[in-house]
Amino acid sequence: YCSAIDSGGGVYVTGEDNLCTFEMLYSANITGCSAGNGGGVCMNSGSSFTMFGDSKIEKCKSSVEGGGVYVTDSSSPCTFKMLYSANITKCSAENGGGVSYYCSPDSTFEILENAEISNNIAYGNNGNGGGGIYLYGNLTMEGGTISGNEAPSGAGVYVRDGSSSFTMNGGKISDNKATVSGAGVYLSDSTSSFTMTYVTISNNLVNNENKGASIYYNSPNATVNLLGNSIVTSTSEM
Repeated sequence: YCSAIDSGGGVYVTGEDNLCTFEMLYSANITGCSAGNGGGVCMNSGSSFTMFGDSKIEKCKSSVEGGGVYVTDSSSPCTFKMLYSANITKCSAENGGGVSYYCSPDSTFEILENAEISNNIAYGNNGNGGGGIYLYGNLTMEGGTISGNEAPSGAGVYVRDGSSSFTMNGGKISDNKATVSGAGVYLSDSTSSFTMTYVTISNNLVNNENKGASIYYNSPNATVNLLGNSIVTSTSEM
């Protein structure tokens, strides 16, 4: 077990003007760490972090942002990728129980090849949440699963304003639970968007029949594109 008062309870990665690279491979684990931001890992400007080969971040917690991973790019772009069965699980935070991502469009966040973000919790006392992911930036997901996460809003993924974009080409968002709205995906603003192609969004539960168990958009001008053979089901109440 490990902890930090400020950021990066397990690992703090920053590159600033020079790219700094951190990789977790072949069943590597970060477990039970805590911090103010990024209980498991904190990434700052100019850093690159790749998880693959059954690597795992689990049971980490943050008092503010990113129980598992917190990513921010205040001065230069970052790259965060999860692939080949990498998993962030059983982590918790105020926002972004699994991942909290605050980055410009120049940064990269990708979930690929059976990676999983599961069973995380965001407490969202300010009405936000993002049990799996709290997204302020762009995310591309190709395969993989976001499941079993909990939050007031956006239990699977909470897509914030600032032209944030979530593009999903294959994969699944399922079995997430929200107490307020958007158990699967929550779009907070007119500038946020969600595009899905050949995906499944199912069995997500919300404790409000009018607040979108699968997808909820808080503004009538938010963009949702449903393409290909995508399946969106289950608007059940808890």
